Amino acid sequence: MGTLGSGGSILTVPILVYGMGMEPRASIATSLVVVCLVSAVGAFRAWRVGHVRLRTGLTFASSAVLGSFLGTFLGRQVSQILQLTLFGVVVLLAALWMLSRARRSPAGSGGGQPVSVLWLLSRGFGVGVLTGLVGVGGGFMIVPTLVLLGPGMRMQDAAGTSLMVIALTALASATGYVGYVALPWQILAAFAGLAAVGVLVGGGLADRLRNDFLQRFFAWFMLGIAALVLATNLPALLVP
Repeated sequence: MGTLGSGGSILTVPILVYGMGMEPRASIATSLVVVCLVSAVGAFRAWRVGHVRLRTGLTFASSAVLGSFLGTFLGRQVSQILQLTLFGVVVLLAALWMLSRARRSPAGSGGGQPVSVLWLLSRGFGVGVLTGLVGVGGGFMIVPTLVLLGPGMRMQDAAGTSLMVIALTALASATGYVGYVALPWQILAAFAGLAAVGVLVGGGLADRLRNDFLQRFFAWFMLGIAALVLATNLPALLVP
């Protein structure tokens, strides 16, 4: 998360479900709290070194928080198997998107044409819905969206701003699960503490490593996670 501005929930949910045997809905709620705390740490570090665009991030987050309430409501209505299947589909699409971006984008460069505020708000709302529904913070959508804002938005700025948006959106989504699931606070605290250290290390690496290499590596890793989640849950969803 510190290096790319994304990826926290994509890793946390499978670890909690398949590595620690947690129920899917509890793992999604736990992941949201962990990602909120860790993103806040990473965003603060990025802000300290000038890699957070506050105005842009708050504009994006305003609609993302609204979308997260809708996503959380939907997440409480569907089955846990469907939630994990949707999670796998989102991760698969994120991996393919990241591979495509890594092929098209020069390492570390800021992107294309300026976009309208309405365009930015609509993307924020979509990210919020995904966050609440399947527990994915949406960094894989936020970062490329921010890079599209123009040549002044470098990857490092997009990653730092993404962390701020994720922290706010994950916080709003996590509140929607209060009273519906019991959180394992000891596991949550240990996981969040170690992840916070990791996000600081990753933030320090962001200026030293090639972003295109990191995107490709992480995208292939996400493809493996998506295959595992879909292979485990899709048959149960299709066969009553």
